[in-house]
Amino acid sequence: MKTTCYLDAIGVVPGRISEVSSAGFTLLVEANAERKARIDDRLAWLRAHANDTADQRNDPRIVPTQRAVSVTLSNGQTIGAEIVDLSMSGVALTTSERPDPGSAVTVGKRFATVVRHTADGIAVRFKLPYSPTTFNERVVL
Repeated sequence: MKTTCYLDAIGVVPGRISEVSSAGFTLLVEANAERKARIDDRLAWLRAHANDTADQRNDPRIVPTQRAVSVTLSNGQTIGAEIVDLSMSGVALTTSERPDPGSAVTVGKRFATVVRHTADGIAVRFKLPYSPTTFNERVVL
């Protein structure tokens, strides 16, 4: 079956599903040699940096006035969290629950993806970053 996948860190990947199992599926990439080489390079880079715990956010950070926030997990469970710091592209949270990296969550009303675990919780990247005009200490997630 032909399909097109969108992978967050890679982009659009056209291909054909060759095998389906309870763990997922196998995609045979249908792209020219140059595109396949770029995908291979990006995957190699992602594997090499998968366990990096260093700060990976480029945007300036703030600590908003309202730090308490609810996090909704992909299964619908809602947990409490506290904002450690916030950037236009993501947020670090203190929370006892630690969804796996790559998990989809909703922080307040913002859709996000867990990018790593921290010493006291998780860090997430927003699907849509804040605009500079709406980003300040009074922002409420």
